[in-house]
Amino acid sequence: MIEVIPEQIAHSLKKMILKSELQPGQCLDPEALAKKFQASRAVVCEGLRQLQEAGLVVYDGAKPIVADLNEIFDLQLLMEPEALRLAVPNHTEELWLQAEKLLDEIDVAQPDGPWLELNWQFHRLLYSTANRPRLLAMIQCLHGYGDQLAQYSMGIKDDAQIEHRKIMDACKRRDVETACKMLIEHINQRRRELFNRLTKQSYC
Repeated sequence: MIEVIPEQIAHSLKKMILKSELQPGQCLDPEALAKKFQASRAVVCEGLRQLQEAGLVVYDGAKPIVADLNEIFDLQLLMEPEALRLAVPNHTEELWLQAEKLLDEIDVAQPDGPWLELNWQFHRLLYSTANRPRLLAMIQCLHGYGDQLAQYSMGIKDDAQIEHRKIMDACKRRDVETACKMLIEHINQRRRELFNRLTKQSYC
């Protein structure tokens, strides 16, 4: 019999979560999963840990449950506009030049290449002058989860870039209100696109 590895369990459960076969808040019983996948409890727990790192599973004490993917975006909407609001007054010409360079690099990056890392570098740069290191660390964690999900939604780069440049233009005008408003729409649009694609996408 072929031995089941944690990556196989994580992949199977990930598909079930993204296809809504497993619902947010649903408990994932390691013992039941071990029987289902004919694997050891240790292998199942490692697969669940991988899903936790991807933001698809959270723990209530020792109990693993299916995460609500909307929560990632909800938290981004709370944290990122606040970081931008604090940061824009401290932006410099040098920062904007660096941000424009990152956008140019994203333009030529392949959709399945390093553009998601460049995307985070762009956002981090815009928020860096907020001088809130704990806030920035929490936002980075959320971006890590979002990037794990974005691999299931190709073709979002071009639209995201249009939105990035609108945010940049508002920052350069020191128009904090408009910059934050556009950032909120940017996050919401990524949510809409991702969930729309996930509901239509077929998994093999």
